[in-house]
Amino acid sequence: AKPICGAATKDGKRIVTADQGGALIVWDGEKFEEKSRIELGAGVAQLALAPDGKTVAVLRTHGVDWLGGPVNRYGTVFELFVFDVTDPPAKPKPIWASETRDFPGRRSGPASLAFSPDGKTLLAAFADPYTEDTKLYGEIPNSTGVRVWELVPKK
Repeated sequence: AKPICGAATKDGKRIVTADQGGALIVWDGEKFEEKSRIELGAGVAQLALAPDGKTVAVLRTHGVDWLGGPVNRYGTVFELFVFDVTDPPAKPKPIWASETRDFPGRRSGPASLAFSPDGKTLLAAFADPYTEDTKLYGEIPNSTGVRVWELVPKK
């Protein structure tokens, strides 16, 4: 499947990529050999690798049917996964999920994902869904939605 996004450690010894099919692949950056593969499902949009070179964050989106809304009956689910790529879970579970309705002409979704330099904070920026069709929604200033998570290690 076609690669969507990727990240590498500062020394280049570990590379993490995600493809259209939802496979997250961990590579040996020196030999460029696949070390492991984690299946997240289609819709991976962004990934970030923490400064520790082990913690990965992945934003995934997929559609849902709202069964008959007034404008459009479809919505989007956003999911955030965070885990250690050196010891990944067999079936990763999202640490956060959110649903939103989609409207005609709407362009929304994860625009970027980044860890803070100490790896304790994660930031995601989302494209503003209401700036695409000014005829339908009127003039609204361009903006992005931002979400921040404090990552607390498990004890």
